[in-house]
Amino acid sequence: QGVCSRNATLTVSQAPEAISIPSPLFLIEGEGMVARCVFAGYPKPSVTWIDSEGVVVNTGSSWTVDNVSLDLDGSYKCVGDNSLGVTQSGNIFITVYSVPRITNGFVELLELDFGEDLQLDCNATGVPQPEIHWYFEDTQLIEDSRTTIESNYLYIDEVERQDEGSYYCTAVNTAGNVSSDETYVKIHTTPAPPSGLVIDEITHNSAKLHWIPIHSTDPVFQFEVIMMDSNYLFLLPNTSIPIGSLSTVNGLSEYTLHGLSAYTMYRIWIQAINDIGGSDFSQFELFQTETWVPSPPTLHTRNITPTSVDIEIVSDGRMLNGPYEGVNLTVTSQESIVTNIKVFNSSSHLKVYITQYDLLPYHTYTITAYTHNGDYYSGPSTPVTILTLQSIPGTPPNNLQVNCISPSVCILNWDPPTEPNGVITSYTLAIENLQDTELRVTSFAVSNDSSSYSAENLTPFSAYSWRILASTQAGAGPQTTQEFWTPEGVPSTSPPLRVQTVNSTAVRLTWVALRTNQLNGVFHHYQILYTKVGINAQILNLTLIIPSVQETTSLISNLTPNTDYGFSIRVFAGIGYGPYSTNPIHKVTLSAVPDFRVENFTAISFTPNSIFLEWVNIPKQLTYADSAGYRLQVETEGIWVLLGEIPFPTNRYYVTNLQPNTLYQFRIQLFNLLGAGPFSEELDISTQQTIPLVPIVVGSLVDSGLEIFLEITPQNSSTGNITEYEIEINEIGGGLEAMISIQPSTLHGSTVFTYNATKYFTFYSFSVSAKTNVGFGDSAVFLIETGQAAPSTPPQGLVALPQTSTSVHLSWKPIPSRYLNGRLTGYRIRYNTGLH
Repeated sequence: QGVCSRNATLTVSQAPEAISIPSPLFLIEGEGMVARCVFAGYPKPSVTWIDSEGVVVNTGSSWTVDNVSLDLDGSYKCVGDNSLGVTQSGNIFITVYSVPRITNGFVELLELDFGEDLQLDCNATGVPQPEIHWYFEDTQLIEDSRTTIESNYLYIDEVERQDEGSYYCTAVNTAGNVSSDETYVKIHTTPAPPSGLVIDEITHNSAKLHWIPIHSTDPVFQFEVIMMDSNYLFLLPNTSIPIGSLSTVNGLSEYTLHGLSAYTMYRIWIQAINDIGGSDFSQFELFQTETWVPSPPTLHTRNITPTSVDIEIVSDGRMLNGPYEGVNLTVTSQESIVTNIKVFNSSSHLKVYITQYDLLPYHTYTITAYTHNGDYYSGPSTPVTILTLQSIPGTPPNNLQVNCISPSVCILNWDPPTEPNGVITSYTLAIENLQDTELRVTSFAVSNDSSSYSAENLTPFSAYSWRILASTQAGAGPQTTQEFWTPEGVPSTSPPLRVQTVNSTAVRLTWVALRTNQLNGVFHHYQILYTKVGINAQILNLTLIIPSVQETTSLISNLTPNTDYGFSIRVFAGIGYGPYSTNPIHKVTLSAVPDFRVENFTAISFTPNSIFLEWVNIPKQLTYADSAGYRLQVETEGIWVLLGEIPFPTNRYYVTNLQPNTLYQFRIQLFNLLGAGPFSEELDISTQQTIPLVPIVVGSLVDSGLEIFLEITPQNSSTGNITEYEIEINEIGGGLEAMISIQPSTLHGSTVFTYNATKYFTFYSFSVSAKTNVGFGDSAVFLIETGQAAPSTPPQGLVALPQTSTSVHLSWKPIPSRYLNGRLTGYRIRYNTGLH
């Protein structure tokens, strides 16, 4: 048994397979990196590295970077590649960090005033973004009530002395940390309080201060003096002392205060001030100024009555300038002293109350007071002037007088009361008619210099009593009485009136007699006034002998029909006439047929076809009716025809559609509903002429053949009288022959015209136009040809040429047309044989 063997090589192919890839890498910017990817497979795979965008960044299993940058941060893959395929690994993450770096600078020294806010900035970069920490004197700061840390900022509110020192920040992240430069913060503070305060040389308004000078790194430029009264009742205004105003005596600062109040205990402090602020106050000192003249007291009055007043005298405790002892009071009236008393107040109360009695009502008094502090009297207080209250008048008005200026108006005069006890605000009058016991009470205000009243609407010739009293604000005083008589007057009214229409020209008036108390005197007669509307008054006087008749009538005639009249009546009694009726009684008389002829009837011929008529209007009251008008007639072929009825008050009429150059006759009359009045005078007027129509022209030739006969006849004589014919004669083809004007043979008949032409066998045109006073009308054109005649010259240029033994050829020039005198019809040839 044998063994047979042979060696063989088995090659197994395999697609690439990642068997080792780097885990996530965390790198520091600037450091090195080595990364490796391992792929299994046959044939051996080639290895490349690609980024997230598929871009090849390295070839080979190993990837080495000596100086890592931030750009390397990202996601990568390894790619294995052989003939069997391509395989990608999973994501390989590379994270690159950078060490923090502070980007802003820090000043070495930062100076702040006490109480200012501190703010520092720390700007840093790095990956990841670094955190900022703040340090003060190498101790990390944390937030508190005054310290705030936000992002890269440090805030400290209102710095204090303990905030002075070095500040810096650190920036920290995964890659490392870095610290900034230090900034030293210098805090400027206020000075120390003054010490050693001493006060001397005290007067009533000044004192001298002494204290130990102050030394400060921030120089003092001013001192403030704070003063308060010893009882802390009020704080006085500060006194500012510039450093240059101080004196230095015996090593002490010295300053004199002025403007102090006398007899006042002061509590005083001093404060030093530099550019940073004020120091704490010094220890206070007490001192009291000396006494001085007190200020005047203040007066108040109340409860003023007509005879007394309550007075309050108040002394100013702050301005007594010494111990309070009392007041003096003076009351004067018209420069005479009424009261002068001294009041001593052992209780030291600053208010004194006094009641002054026995004053006069409505009287002016002046009150003055003085304060006493033991050593000095004050000046006088501001005077207070009072006016005691008013009382009722003590006496009535006096010196009553009555002056009647008419039967119904009397002026009452009086003088004011001798004891008015105030301002007279009104007088109250009671006026009584003793005959009918009519009582009239009138209250009214008067000025100081007026004492009269006009009593009106009194009854004439009557006995009256009047009483009067005066009043002030306090009330009414006693009254006084006087009697008087009013004089005789005129009637106070007019009788009631009625009016009745009798006919178109008369009315009847009826009225009732006045009562005795309305006549105001002895009755004499009535007067009646009646007026046309718009016409001046016509007055009828009627005297009645018996005044006791209670009803009276009067017939008024000769009035105008259909006319509005106003009627009034009045009475004459006593010393004159009473009033007319307040509103006249109006009555319109009855209508009647008008009897007035229209006057001033005129006409104007406006155009050949129209006439304008006008007349003067009759007054409306003469139409005798409410509705009236005018009738206008025209005469046609011997008959008067109505043109129209024109309503009143129209006074013109325009007549149209008339014939030119025609005589017309018009007349007019007034009419109303009851009939018509007479016609006016007849009015003749002709319409205007017009330019004539085209005339009729007929023509013919006379035997000679050159004489032309024309007969011209107007078409219509109504257009106006023909004053002239104008004839324009033209040779057709030859121009104007003549322009002739002729007079017509008759006004309206035919006119004959003869014209001797110069050429035979020629057309002539005749343009004939007629003329009136208005002007020329259109032309009529007439054409005519003159007769024929034998040529006026023989043919010229005759030439004879033999043709044969028996013929001759003749030739000649034609006769010019101007010598033909007619239509050429042929030539006549005459010849002779031999010599004959």
